Amino acid sequence: MSSEKYSQEFDEQELYNEEVEEISSYGINESEIEEYARFLGMDPESSIDRDLLWIAKKGLMEPVPANWQALKDSNDNIIYYNTLTKVRTH
Repeated sequence: MSSEKYSQEFDEQELYNEEVEEISSYGINESEIEEYARFLGMDPESSIDRDLLWIAKKGLMEPVPANWQALKDSNDNIIYYNTLTKVRTH
């Protein structure tokens, strides 16, 4: 996951034309936890930060806010999509 965030308005039909899967029940693996830890500014290789990886795991397990969907495209990129405003954020 890149630390650079961006939002883009787009047509809802475009979302459904993309190959995406809902990730609410998606299993979280160790590499995803480490990637999110880096996004948060941790160093998963550091013994100090390694003991704090539970924070990254908990963050990945939190539900998305109301009106938002967490989706994963065919390239395993996570897309957050707001069903009211039709905005998506990577």
